[in-house]
Amino acid sequence: TEMKNGNDYEIVNKLYRQIFNLLLEQEVQADSDLERTIEREVAAALESVFPRIGIKAFMQLSAEEKKKQLRELSNIVKGIRLFNREIGKGGIGIEDVVDIVPQETSALLQRLEKDQK
Repeated sequence: TEMKNGNDYEIVNKLYRQIFNLLLEQEVQADSDLERTIEREVAAALESVFPRIGIKAFMQLSAEEKKKQLRELSNIVKGIRLFNREIGKGGIGIEDVVDIVPQETSALLQRLEKDQK
């Protein structure tokens, strides 16, 4: 899509919103109390690594390159949220794998033992 007229602003905002929503889908959980906080975190992270001005350059990329850039953006935003969680300044709703793995492993072992009997 080439931008030539006064609709540039609308096009940029619409595409930026779509990218934001894509990233948000990967982060938001069912808990609506957390949802607004997560939205703010994702928005801040996205804006810090991909300001709206970057949309014009993004639009010029091939479809394959856009997919690659979106995957990378997603990873960066998740990384920022993980870092923020680690320093105690965000990362709301991100489960702690260190706590989850032993619980899940224990549950799995109990199921396996039950199945063997």
